[in-house]
Amino acid sequence: MSTTDTTLAVPDADSPRENRWLEEWGDIVIPVFLLGMLIPVRGVEFLIPALTLPVNTLACAALVGIGVWAGARWKAGSVLVSLAGTGLVLWLVGWTLWMHGLDELRRSLNIITLFAVAAVLGAGRLHVRSVTRGVVIGMIIALAFSAALIPGSSYEGRLTGVLGDPNAAGYVLTTLGFAVIQSLRTRRARLAFWAVVGIGVLLTVSRTTLFAYAVATLWVWFAPRINRLLSVATLGVSAALYAWMDALAEERGWFTERSGSDDLRAALALAEQQMVRDAGWLGQGLGTAEVQIRGTTLFFHNSYRAMQTEGGLIAMGLLIALIVGVFLMFHQLPAKDRPVWAEGALICGLICSFNIGFSLTSPPIAVALGLYLAYHGAARERIAAEADGGQ
Repeated sequence: MSTTDTTLAVPDADSPRENRWLEEWGDIVIPVFLLGMLIPVRGVEFLIPALTLPVNTLACAALVGIGVWAGARWKAGSVLVSLAGTGLVLWLVGWTLWMHGLDELRRSLNIITLFAVAAVLGAGRLHVRSVTRGVVIGMIIALAFSAALIPGSSYEGRLTGVLGDPNAAGYVLTTLGFAVIQSLRTRRARLAFWAVVGIGVLLTVSRTTLFAYAVATLWVWFAPRINRLLSVATLGVSAALYAWMDALAEERGWFTERSGSDDLRAALALAEQQMVRDAGWLGQGLGTAEVQIRGTTLFFHNSYRAMQTEGGLIAMGLLIALIVGVFLMFHQLPAKDRPVWAEGALICGLICSFNIGFSLTSPPIAVALGLYLAYHGAARERIAAEADGGQ
């Protein structure tokens, strides 16, 4: 792993007065910590069929409720990220209300909640260490519990449980896992949790998330050593490599036991492509990225196509602007201060979004983005303080 210590100390002592009651427990803010434990949990309906509540989304909403009462600790690190993110949410929600009225109110509220949790985390309005420690503990418990259920899994021999289906579980583990590794204070702790995440991803036997885990690991090692141009080239080569490996796996029959699901995915991909072509500039609004195949309603498996179907080329343009803005932030900091683990988390989320529907609008990547912005803000504050102290 990276030989550079990029542990970022998020300032805790300068909390606004109205937020003091949350910090009376010392180094951990108990409500924030407990809510953080729920972020890896996608749902419990497989245990309680009648309970279909989105546990992690509700946890994010509660965190927003806490965060809005605190003041921001630093300014936004990128005007482009702020404008593109705000514009994307306003467009998706506003256009959906125009097209469908309140029919997709739940989905609209979900989008607003995810934007808000990224914003409050990124501005330092929440006790970041409590969030990350909660996620670490919650992920370990969820992984252990889900691993114990593998013998009875509906996906034979693969990790599911409270983390979702195998692909979703791998997405949660990689995207949230790399994001919180950044907050661990010692190299040994980081490597240990990186290994735990890796074991979990192996148990999913998910091609997409295994690849994302590998790319993010290489990113952590090499990113501080390469410039912006090489970074772009690296990501481009990674995308081409994934396409090549996926084709090779199909040619060699490495996953022949999944031929049925792969055939279904291929049929779904064709339907997705047609709907994307029909979406035009404006899109069809939230809740429309689904198709009927063989008498069954299926959600899109490609989150980018889902975004374009729902929000059109306008939404895709804003999404690309957001991604570019975040990527430019990667190189704003000196190499030794870059939160490369959190950068890897965002890369995991973007890779997984090619094969996991609606992952671009789900809690793991929203929390990962918020944590990255928080780490980045804390690093800027520390660099500025060191510069002032040296004068």
